[in-house]
Amino acid sequence: KASNALSVLEQSPEPETAKEYKI
Repeated sequence: KASNALSVLEQSPEPETAKEYKI
């Protein structure tokens, strides 16, 4: 599900999102 996480990060480049997906 890394692709999904990357897409979400592109839409909302926020530290909170990155923490949620732990990329």
